[in-house]
Amino acid sequence: MTSATFRNAPLRLQDLETFSNDVRIAIDQYILEYLVFPCNDDRQTLTESMVHSVRAGGKRIRPILTLLAYLLLDASPIKIIPMAAAIEMIHAYSLIHDDLPAMDNDAIRRGLPTCHIAFGEATAILAGDTLNTFAFELLAKQLPLDFPADRCLSAIATFAEACGINGMAGGQMLDLSSEGKALGADHLRHIHSLKTGALIRACFTLPGILTAADQATMTQLSALGDAMGLLFQMVDDLLDEIGDYETVGKAVKKDSQSQKITYISVYGMTETQKKIESQSELSHDLLRHFEGRPSDLLRDMIAYLAKRST
Repeated sequence: MTSATFRNAPLRLQDLETFSNDVRIAIDQYILEYLVFPCNDDRQTLTESMVHSVRAGGKRIRPILTLLAYLLLDASPIKIIPMAAAIEMIHAYSLIHDDLPAMDNDAIRRGLPTCHIAFGEATAILAGDTLNTFAFELLAKQLPLDFPADRCLSAIATFAEACGINGMAGGQMLDLSSEGKALGADHLRHIHSLKTGALIRACFTLPGILTAADQATMTQLSALGDAMGLLFQMVDDLLDEIGDYETVGKAVKKDSQSQKITYISVYGMTETQKKIESQSELSHDLLRHFEGRPSDLLRDMIAYLAKRST
């Protein structure tokens, strides 16, 4: 999607469903246009593999959170679409790699063959690698069109950290190494504050960086991102245990089969459900810091995440 095109994308704020649908359309168009290349050789297969993974669907929760967080700070969320698209590219690459035989070894993602099943393992690895690098290429080209250079550099650095050893990749390593081990609640929280939480926290802190929010606001944004990241993971662990393939769109009960540390394995079903309720309440409490700003849709998003079934 060209700069001029995405700026005309409608983002209606009347309710969460309408807004979320508009964001999904805008993000999907943006990413898919970015993945179109004038090449007539075997790189076209690489392009097709990335498009397959992006088009597999998904709720686009991270881009939606990014735009909702930006709305707390600025009335023009359209400017944050490149950042939201980059976050979704990173998420898509992480799923491609998570599904590989060396990792979670999944054949189905969102009801479709995973990338390595559809295109082969080597191509899937390259698809993930390329989406990863495209995310930062996109930011370097697009963010400076709307934000000062120093804020762009700070945002890109923060985003990279959220993806790396002190974020998503590091958390994935800890998650893999935890299999079959009797580990406690502190280790569980540490894993997911990195594996899932770092990228969701970035959905809140990156808008703050780009709008030059003050330190008190940045602290509140970070805390809200942390709370919602843990809420998301708790529900994810619950769905892996009680969800079904048709609804979730992928294999379930894999965490228990792999003997991974989860909220279910540490706390049990009933206590995890109680923790989901308390984490939802905490998220609502943190959001009250932003009263007087457009926060209704984010409040609805918290409720959705706590009750989601996919």
